Amino acid sequence: MERQLPIRYVDPEKTSERTFMETELFTYIGNFIATSVLNGIDDASWNAHLDQLQANQYDQWLQWYQDFLDKKF
Repeated sequence: MERQLPIRYVDPEKTSERTFMETELFTYIGNFIATSVLNGIDDASWNAHLDQLQANQYDQWLQWYQDFLDKKF
């Protein structure tokens, strides 16, 4: 069974905020996956990956979805 987010109204400003975060984040993750498949992962590349997730607002992106589920906006 596929899980989906609840359907409800979200202010366009909040949607734009999420889209802005996703643009660079998803591009980065796609590139990381491709590079990892081709070159493998070592401790240094994994730590660099974690740093890049922070730089690409991964925690803020997760918080956006948590706030959505908690109906904070």
